[in-house]
Amino acid sequence: MSSEMDFKQQFQQQSRQVEEIAKSVEAEVSSDDSAVRVIVGAGGSIKDMELTHRAFQKSGAELGELIVDTLRKAERRVQEEMSSRMSEVFGRTISPDDLGRRPQDD
Repeated sequence: MSSEMDFKQQFQQQSRQVEEIAKSVEAEVSSDDSAVRVIVGAGGSIKDMELTHRAFQKSGAELGELIVDTLRKAERRVQEEMSSRMSEVFGRTISPDDLGRRPQDD
């Protein structure tokens, strides 16, 4: 019975830690030309996006592609950070692929 309680307590503690990680992890990424800057949180949530004057010198298609590319890079960084921090919580390696949806490669 005691080991069952220990497991339950450990599970609850790990759940709280994972929840805190998911709330706090974010990545800030700028495009190579600094036209686009984004901050992305867990699950790909866009917390902030800034377009500089350089962004408005691009065509709509170029700007759209640059925004999507910058968001993907930020999401990839978030997943890497989440997997690193969750590996610490669970005491085993967790890869970004283990977290579900994987951003497309460049």
